Amino acid sequence: GEQELLTHFLGLTPALVVERFYLWQIGTYMFLHANFWHIFLNMYALLIFGMSIEQVWGGRRFLFYYFFTGVGAGLTIFLLNLFLGGLGYQVPTIGASGAVFGLLLAFGVLFPDAQILLFFVIPLRARYLVVLYGALEMAALIQSPEGGSVSHVGHLGGLLFGILYFTVIRKRMSAFKIKKLQAERSEEHTSELQSL
Repeated sequence: GEQELLTHFLGLTPALVVERFYLWQIGTYMFLHANFWHIFLNMYALLIFGMSIEQVWGGRRFLFYYFFTGVGAGLTIFLLNLFLGGLGYQVPTIGASGAVFGLLLAFGVLFPDAQILLFFVIPLRARYLVVLYGALEMAALIQSPEGGSVSHVGHLGGLLFGILYFTVIRKRMSAFKIKKLQAERSEEHTSELQSL
């Protein structure tokens, strides 16, 4: 059917990326979802975490981060299944969960003390929620490397690329901004001296 055709071309199947060069799948897989609940839960999480992050960062930076972690999760799924082989090499992965886990990490970094209701009941600080989810995903992956119907590799990939963003890219961006500001200040200082 139509769903199978879309999943074949746009879902992330490592075998198709390697054998047929469907390279776009590393990005397009995050726009497909299995059913209503799959898309609803991902979009709900996007709304809950995304709105606050987008208000702090602005739209462009938020979008860059969202796609960085989503494509990063896709790369993680691709590379791990490529080297490990097994069922994951032939089976498509779909959904925005990798990017959502990236957002969860960003929320935990930006708002570490924000209270989140786990299962709508248990209050938990955002920083602990990130650690808890990361630990649960790692445990689930170790227990069931094939993953079943949930891509624990994708979730961990989203977290991993989120960490990469905060430890490498954000520091480089900040260093660049500081150098730019210093250059602008020294130019202003020089022009002030000239006007004297």
